[in-house]
Amino acid sequence: MELKHYVWIFTQSSEYYAKEIERMELDIVRHEHFIKDLIAVPHVARNRDRLAEIQRLTEQLKVYRGILAFCVKMREDLSDASAEEFAKQMVHNFKK
Repeated sequence: MELKHYVWIFTQSSEYYAKEIERMELDIVRHEHFIKDLIAVPHVARNRDRLAEIQRLTEQLKVYRGILAFCVKMREDLSDASAEEFAKQMVHNFKK
């Protein structure tokens, strides 16, 4: 595979994880909102379930943010390498 293929893979992965992080953050806010709204009404079991879901999502969010940071770093590094390779080819072509 060429460098551009790896750049594409990490770009697509970055976009996927960014969307998933956004979705998880919205889910966390939604669960927190329901807990606050239902505090006056005794829904202890539901609130426990929601708190457990918030905790699960928060842990998963940490992992996804780490993966996203890795994908972005790899994409940037590969883009830099690709640009350097392109520059070398251009210099080589002009020397001919």
